[in-house]
Amino acid sequence: MKWSDLLHNEEKTLDAKGVRVFHQWIRQQIADRVPLNEFARTVLAGRGSTYAQPAANFYRALREPQARTEAVAQVFLGVRLQCAKCHNHPFDRWTQNDYHQLAAFFGRVQYRVVENQRRDKFDKHEFVGEQVVFEDRSGELTHPRTGEPLRPKLLGSDTPLSLPADGDRLEALADWVADRANPFFARAQANRVWFHLIGRGLVEPNDDFRATNPPANPALLDALASELREHSFDLRYLVRVILNSNVYQASSVPNATNRDDEANFARALVRPLSAEQLLDALAAVLEKPARFEGYPLGLRAGQLPDLPHAPRRTAASAGVRFLKTFGKPERLMSCECERSDDTTLVRAFQLITGDLLQQMLAAPDNRLGRLLAAGRTDAEIIDEFYLAALGRPPSGRERSAAASRRGGGEGTGGRRWRTWPGGWSTPGVPAAAVEWNGPCGRTSMKAMEFDAVPGPDRTIALPPEVAEQIPAGEHVRVMILIGEADDDEQDEADWKRMALEKFFEGEEDFDGLYDEP
Repeated sequence: MKWSDLLHNEEKTLDAKGVRVFHQWIRQQIADRVPLNEFARTVLAGRGSTYAQPAANFYRALREPQARTEAVAQVFLGVRLQCAKCHNHPFDRWTQNDYHQLAAFFGRVQYRVVENQRRDKFDKHEFVGEQVVFEDRSGELTHPRTGEPLRPKLLGSDTPLSLPADGDRLEALADWVADRANPFFARAQANRVWFHLIGRGLVEPNDDFRATNPPANPALLDALASELREHSFDLRYLVRVILNSNVYQASSVPNATNRDDEANFARALVRPLSAEQLLDALAAVLEKPARFEGYPLGLRAGQLPDLPHAPRRTAASAGVRFLKTFGKPERLMSCECERSDDTTLVRAFQLITGDLLQQMLAAPDNRLGRLLAAGRTDAEIIDEFYLAALGRPPSGRERSAAASRRGGGEGTGGRRWRTWPGGWSTPGVPAAAVEWNGPCGRTSMKAMEFDAVPGPDRTIALPPEVAEQIPAGEHVRVMILIGEADDDEQDEADWKRMALEKFFEGEEDFDGLYDEP
């Protein structure tokens, strides 16, 4: 999934079949334990049918030499060359000549469009159908300022590469990137793996190596790069090394010495779940998988080759909207930064009232529906959800908190009231009060005291003379008295200070809760 993000594996330019074959090829490369440098070599030298030779899709997605230059430098070398396109880089050593002479490696990449059955005839960037990527044996890019033809030069080299006029430039570049002596590749990939496992790169941003952005720990980065080279660029070996380190196994609970540290890895960084992880977690806990157009039911979000693209003026599915809301990238950039994990109000609303979650919760055949149909008790249901979500039973405090959100017995007039943890705070003091107010405080607050009689599952049954006074649709609060008033003339505010305020949401007539600041 991470490599698909970086290699622009998206449906608009590759089409649905191209995305799937490229995705499957990347997965198989990782599963077969192909060394990272050989994986890079195959991608950079890829050509042929984009269906039969999946690696060729990298060049199908990047249609211009400049786009290929920037992507290759950023993904495989950890260098952001964009600023050197029009002038010398203001914060690094790269010149405009360096940029365009690296671009000269890609100037001969061409395409043969076998067919294009795009759905939107007005969108010139959409391709649906097979293409063949190939390299011409002639043709040169010219310098944008001088107009002179450019000979290809490797990044960091002082002289252009010595190649025959019709030499294979892609193969030459791929060999250099995959070479053990390459000064960029091992460091960039070691830093990327560290970033994904720890949550922050030794160089941060993780694809921006430059003199003015040094590593947080240069010796550690050198050691990881050396380990990667010495073990034949074995990704699993490097992952194992990092997972066995004290840094990875550090606690996320801060102490006085590391509370403010974020750059030196003195403690583990707490990170949110990615969009795919969050959706898959919800689906697993509720036993209700999301549906994605064109894919079999039950396919996890993390297994999607790419987000299904809805036709123009057609709404995306609830699952696609959820993933986009929580930061799944469109794969239009060669940067990890395209994936966002920022907390936003839209994301909060998605978890409160979002269509997808509401559908999953309301489905009668989900985990909750199955447990209710089997007659399981509240405690058993709570235990199973904790085991499904966290892999452990709830603590006593968590079980009480969960039980407090479960609807209790019937109140007078058919109204149901939520329970609260702990039951009665002061035995022998059965005084309680109920107060209500119109929506948004449009009417004055009214209150009535009554003798509270505990009902089943720690619920309160309102006496008929109290219940009939509460108009439908009012915002209601119930309070339990936990002490005796010293003064009969004590005002209402003082009485409230002596009350344990608990809130109960009506499930029928009441449309919300009332609370005073």
